[in-house]
Amino acid sequence: MIPDYPPIFWAYAVIAITLLGISKAGFGAGAAVLATPLLSVAIPVVDAAALLLPLLIICDIFSLLHYRRRFDRQSLQRLLPGAVTGIALGAFFFSFFQGNQQILKTGIGLLAVIFVVHQMLKNMLTGVYKNHKPATLEGAVLGCVSGFTSTLAHAGGPPVMIYLLPQ
Repeated sequence: MIPDYPPIFWAYAVIAITLLGISKAGFGAGAAVLATPLLSVAIPVVDAAALLLPLLIICDIFSLLHYRRRFDRQSLQRLLPGAVTGIALGAFFFSFFQGNQQILKTGIGLLAVIFVVHQMLKNMLTGVYKNHKPATLEGAVLGCVSGFTSTLAHAGGPPVMIYLLPQ
């Protein structure tokens, strides 16, 4: 059964899914970060996150199949403990503020703005990243940020890329 969402939702949904597709195909460089905030303009944040989750899971299954033999075990070991912690923190944040849509929308909007600013400044930051070998602590911290942002807004990719690209 399809919920009774406002008509503008369908326009936002088409744009959000297009952004997800472009980003997952490797062309959008993080454009998917805007999908959840965009949908949350028309519907509750929890609904927006829940609607996008199955699509993202399917995309991730194909990514895992493609890269299952090509990954850096050490980077994964550095990111994973922080990611699990971040997921737990994100779940707590989501459940604690579930009744307050304004706080959830503000949090998701803030994450989107931070990632957009990062994309805008990426060229300036490339020189900083290029000569930097991330340490174990940075992997754990960025893994935590990734887990949190992934749980809250399906936007865990940019923090992981900040960690992985300099390598």
